[in-house]
Amino acid sequence: MASENVPLDRVRAVKSGLRQNLGKSVDVVGVGVTRRKGHYVLKVNVGKMPKDRELPSEIDGVPVEFEVVGRIRPR
Repeated sequence: MASENVPLDRVRAVKSGLRQNLGKSVDVVGVGVTRRKGHYVLKVNVGKMPKDRELPSEIDGVPVEFEVVGRIRPR
């Protein structure tokens, strides 16, 4: 289980390798750091949820949230 109080530098370090950790089967369109209940978490925006795999709630001890936002296109 992830520690609730993960330091920001640790969250940023995990963020830098997140796409590789998730692999190509996840349609990642954006990754950011946000705060939930006073603690840092990784926020991953995806084009669609993968049907063939479950997404992790944490990676290397850092909490991760996923949100389906669809494809992002320039205007």
